Amino acid sequence: MLKSLGRGRRSGTSARVGCSVGESHAAAATGVAPLGTIIADGRGVVEAVNRAAEVLLGRNGGQIIGRELALLLAPSCRETFRRAMAELRESNARGRSETSLALQACHPDGRMLSFNVAISRLATAEGDKFHFGFVDAEAQPAAFERLQLRERQLEQVQRLGHIGHWVVDLRSASYEGSEGLRRIFGLPKHEPWNYARVLEAIHEEDRERGRESRRRAIAEGRGYDFAFRIRRPDGSVRHVEGRTEPIFDTDGAVCGFFGVTRDITDRMRANAEQRELAARLRTLSRRLLEVREEERRQLAHTLHDELGQSLTVLKFGIDIARQRGAKALDPKWLNDSVEILDDMLRQLRDLALDLRPPILDQLGLQSALQWYVSRLAERTGINMQFYGLQEIKRAQPEVETACYRIAQEALANVVRHSRARLVEVDLQSIRDMIILSIRDDGVGFDVSRQSLVGSANTSFGLHGMEEQALLAGGTLVVDAAPGSGVTIIASFPHQ
Repeated sequence: MLKSLGRGRRSGTSARVGCSVGESHAAAATGVAPLGTIIADGRGVVEAVNRAAEVLLGRNGGQIIGRELALLLAPSCRETFRRAMAELRESNARGRSETSLALQACHPDGRMLSFNVAISRLATAEGDKFHFGFVDAEAQPAAFERLQLRERQLEQVQRLGHIGHWVVDLRSASYEGSEGLRRIFGLPKHEPWNYARVLEAIHEEDRERGRESRRRAIAEGRGYDFAFRIRRPDGSVRHVEGRTEPIFDTDGAVCGFFGVTRDITDRMRANAEQRELAARLRTLSRRLLEVREEERRQLAHTLHDELGQSLTVLKFGIDIARQRGAKALDPKWLNDSVEILDDMLRQLRDLALDLRPPILDQLGLQSALQWYVSRLAERTGINMQFYGLQEIKRAQPEVETACYRIAQEALANVVRHSRARLVEVDLQSIRDMIILSIRDDGVGFDVSRQSLVGSANTSFGLHGMEEQALLAGGTLVVDAAPGSGVTIIASFPHQ
């Protein structure tokens, strides 16, 4: 906070003088080292002073304001100081001119104080003003080390948070960015910052929206939030978001922006994966209901249309035999009845085996698969070979069940779709892993169009097999191409 004389001077003018991109950086340094600030008129007479300047000079505002600043300096420095002031007054540079000096001043207690002073001449509507910013020369090295430490800490925070900050001066189009921002944009360290290059990095579909936001911010003098894509030099696209705040010149016009940018690509990807997983869960839930209803329909069909009809015929024959008496029983009818009962028992047995074969629980996965492959080959007439004849230790029940169901679904797909002539099923135990592989020489399909990630064209059979494997801690790999058959490999930890 600047203290100033109350003699009708506009202290607000002094406070706003020098508000620019460079001085925003200087203001940020005040938290590291005490930065004395003095505003003087064109003759070098002090008009305003901040608290840090009072502390550094050992005087209060009343002892400094209204005096020529040169008189506060050591006699040996006054001539050098006045010459530097004269050179700044005579400078032909418009608007602003700067210089720096090493000066000394006498403390009221007799100590000689050494300062590093930055002097700026500013052309204002009230005439020339001089801005003096100074620090204790002896304290500056330690302050500089603390500043470097804070910069390193800031850099670590930005790296961990995928954040970068930047400052742009619209008058000169100069642009400064942090190393965090350089990482976000994928720029090499040796490449200088270029404002036009940064604007070009904005994705072509988002540039006009970005321009419109900047135009409104300049016209209205306000900050704004942004979110857009950038294209790195290697062609990769990243998603970023951030906040921009305006910087004003002495006339209150926007002369630059300060901003913070955050790389949110990983977050966007995680959100997309979460949405995808939610969609897959909905698909699986819907498919679970469909499968359950299909199983109920098939069970009802078997019980009603097949077993029910057989029982009706058998009951009808028994009623006739009861009416005629035991002596009138026809041997052919008895034989037909026995065949009907045998067929009913076979259908009941097949139904139970399809639901869950007892051999899987009693003898294990290897025997169950060998039995299932042999039975399916007999039913369909397809040449199916089972090669998993080596002895394999029993695995966890959930692993054996998942492996068996995957084999069931894969072989069902072969029968329904592949038109294969040869199917090879192999089960092995390799380095504490159970590996199930199923290969056929059928028509195959395009894996890219039948992906396992739950797209609209995904086969529910493949999707279900993948989920079976994942739930049991395993993985599923499908290798297929049109006209080249299909290979499915499921891998599970043995324990």
